[in-house]
Amino acid sequence: MATEIVLDPRVARSPAYGGLTEVIAQETRGLEEFAEVLERQRVAVSNGDRAALDASVEDLDRLLLRLAKLREQRQMMVDSLSGDRGLALGDFLARFGEGLPLPIRYAHRALRHAAELAARASRINSVVLRRVLDSERAFLQSLFTDGPAVGYPGATPAPPAGFLLDRQG
Repeated sequence: MATEIVLDPRVARSPAYGGLTEVIAQETRGLEEFAEVLERQRVAVSNGDRAALDASVEDLDRLLLRLAKLREQRQMMVDSLSGDRGLALGDFLARFGEGLPLPIRYAHRALRHAAELAARASRINSVVLRRVLDSERAFLQSLFTDGPAVGYPGATPAPPAGFLLDRQG
């Protein structure tokens, strides 16, 4: 009786799944850091700290670039594992379901949670920054519309401050 050796493709791909899990974990950490930088940005705005605000903008630029590269890397791995180009991570997980190792499913859950927190922090920053801009606009508007200043057309003349004497005449 011959024994057939069957190689489970999930086991053969476990290093690839481990790599995908690590990329997802890095993306999760990046999103968590993104939310932290947004919080620092709100603090900088509320304190009027221009240097901290500029630093937060630079940090956000760096993080967005890093997250874009991680997403590209994740997509290439999903494409490779699934055999389909452009398959979303959620669809990939749904397709293979329970056949995927637990760490990758937990990593996906953590990524979703971090993405939700980052989106919430982004919405808060959007509201805060919009209010700051509206406040600045209102302040500038009040500077120019509180009424004409003395000496401008339409202004009432200022009361006389004294006499001017002409000694030659």
